[in-house]
Amino acid sequence: SAKITVWNEAMYYFAMAPEDYKKILFVLRDYSDKKGETLAEYYIRTHDHLVPDEVEIWEYEEDAGEVIIWKKAVRENPLKNALDVASRLPEHDQDAVAKWLMAELASEEGWDERFAGTQDALSVLAREASEEHERGETKELDPGSL
Repeated sequence: SAKITVWNEAMYYFAMAPEDYKKILFVLRDYSDKKGETLAEYYIRTHDHLVPDEVEIWEYEEDAGEVIIWKKAVRENPLKNALDVASRLPEHDQDAVAKWLMAELASEEGWDERFAGTQDALSVLAREASEEHERGETKELDPGSL
């Protein structure tokens, strides 16, 4: 647990370091027969959420003189990619993209508010439809007659 605590602290420092720095945690291979994995594998499996995307964990096997490099699986972030591309546009185009995006977000928020405000009315309509069906006042829909 002491090693894990120190590794967690290292991840904090890596997260605070500039993005363009090469970030490597270099560790000796420590295999656990009980767990069937190395300490690095265990750490990645249980603490991956703490490992910044750009960090590599290098696991050194002393006897073989070999290094295994563990890299975090980085999920694509389409929004970040789109914003990165937009940030390279001329300033007036950036302003247009920002205005469009803000309008879209406001529109979505408006729809959410409007739908939330209809729940009581929809509940009344659903109850009325259910009562009509129970009274036999409904008929089966024939898609061919539409």
